[in-house]
Amino acid sequence: MKQLIEKIIALLTKRTDYTLHFLCCFLIAAVCYNILHGCFSWWAALIYATLTAVAFAIAKELIDKFVRGQFMEKGDFIADGAGITTFIITVLLGYIIRLL
Repeated sequence: MKQLIEKIIALLTKRTDYTLHFLCCFLIAAVCYNILHGCFSWWAALIYATLTAVAFAIAKELIDKFVRGQFMEKGDFIADGAGITTFIITVLLGYIIRLL
């Protein structure tokens, strides 16, 4: 587990682009969750926010490929996934702490 965390930190600090992907996906999910939490239960808001962040990450990579003519990078998807996973863990930890 320690090696996995070290690899993720090394990836995110390797290039500023990866850090931006991580932060943008995390923030998109967090904002969507906070908006949707007023209308839905916490778990439904979590699912919808996660799906929205995934859709934005895929759309951004498709725009890079077809509009800008760049390549889809594996590191961008990993950074996006790390941001979304961090958001999910944050929400679940908050729910567990609220239950205690």
